[in-house]
Amino acid sequence: NPNAREPWRHTSVVAPVATGSITGLGMHGYELAVQAVVRRLAAA
Repeated sequence: NPNAREPWRHTSVVAPVATGSITGLGMHGYELAVQAVVRRLAAA
């Protein structure tokens, strides 16, 4: 969790163009993120 770490990690260069954020779910978060990308690409 970048927000729980050093202050310089609190600014994301990706956030302004991201469609969402998945945090706090450990390895399951990666699976959910890949599924979200697949759905987003299929809808494009």
